[in-house]
Amino acid sequence: MIIEEYRRPVVEKCKKSSCGHRTVQEKMVRLICDECGNEHTRTKKHYTKMQKSELFDKDYCNACWRPILNNRPDKIAKMVKRLKEVWSNPKKRQEMSVTMKKRSEETGYMIGKNNPMKCLKTRKKVGETRSKGMTVSERKKYSVATSKAWQDGKFIGKKTTQCEWYDYVDRHGHTHKCQGTWELKYAEYLDMNEINFSSHSMRIQYLDSEGGMHHYYPDFYLMDTQEHIDVKASYWLKRQREKFDMILSQTTETIVILTEDKLRILGIDL
Repeated sequence: MIIEEYRRPVVEKCKKSSCGHRTVQEKMVRLICDECGNEHTRTKKHYTKMQKSELFDKDYCNACWRPILNNRPDKIAKMVKRLKEVWSNPKKRQEMSVTMKKRSEETGYMIGKNNPMKCLKTRKKVGETRSKGMTVSERKKYSVATSKAWQDGKFIGKKTTQCEWYDYVDRHGHTHKCQGTWELKYAEYLDMNEINFSSHSMRIQYLDSEGGMHHYYPDFYLMDTQEHIDVKASYWLKRQREKFDMILSQTTETIVILTEDKLRILGIDL
């Protein structure tokens, strides 16, 4: 619902002007969004263009109008076609991956609470889509291939997430998987102090705030004291505080989180 039409002064470039710019009175519209009820302003030119769309049936703010435009069948088909073209080209796929990672770091999108996969509805939709193209035999094939890759050491020295994976062989000749140099140095500390441990071998179930089932995989398990140890940078602990609070409130297992300060107190040089 339109509540006001007015003009606002706007400075724009002008080659004919001696100063290189001029001030014009741009037509504006102030309205109440018929969908969410929020007050919104837009240019009269943009509003007129909206009215010509076959999707326009009431006054929308940008937040309500943008999803309507993005969900058009022709828009989705065009986007799917473009994504297929990108992902079929290794060079373009790499460029897109770098761009998305940079945007994620700059905006915080896809990190922590802003990760769409934290939403139960989104996870379910993605899972259903993947399941359609993943038969039982294909799932078994990927499972066997991944297990074999671990056994062959193909992940050693590779950066699969935020950190590289390493192999640490203890005094008994047992091999432990360590993600990142902090875990590697903590494994060395445990071995040097003759503390029996395993790494990335345990899992703990927990429910998120929406009732979704998850599995938490602690970094280490100390056999003698029956403690789960998680080596975590204080920055990431702060971002994942809600997750750890849910885990600690739902399990009887003893979980100890070691940040960089606690590791240094143990004498571990990071």
